[in-house]
Amino acid sequence: MKRLLVLFLAVISAVSASAYGMVAGGGSTPAAALKAEATYLNASKWRPYYALMGPKFRARCPYSTFVQRNAAMRAQIDRASLKMISTRFQGTRAYLSYETIAPPVQPFVTKNDLFVKISGRWFDEYDAVTTCG
Repeated sequence: MKRLLVLFLAVISAVSASAYGMVAGGGSTPAAALKAEATYLNASKWRPYYALMGPKFRARCPYSTFVQRNAAMRAQIDRASLKMISTRFQGTRAYLSYETIAPPVQPFVTKNDLFVKISGRWFDEYDAVTTCG
């Protein structure tokens, strides 16, 4: 009975989320979440991009500020792509280092981009590029 109730609630949550255009967020791996960020940035899909951010990030960065900042950045580049350099795991934390290629901006390296694992999904929590300034 308990399993049936859990399954029912999961289905209702999924249906409700899709009905309201919400996304579950998070990636199956830190690199998958990072690559999804680039995909959503390129497509200017701010809701699913914001859903990839960790809870501490979202607590200090309201959605409207996130959209404003990223829309301005998106207007300055042709397209963003990433080249992974390394991933270091420490329990439910992962630190990614990668190169961002986003012409006409010069390629740049981000080191120790912090991702956190919550309920089996990975979220971008903090780095110099995703600050909310």
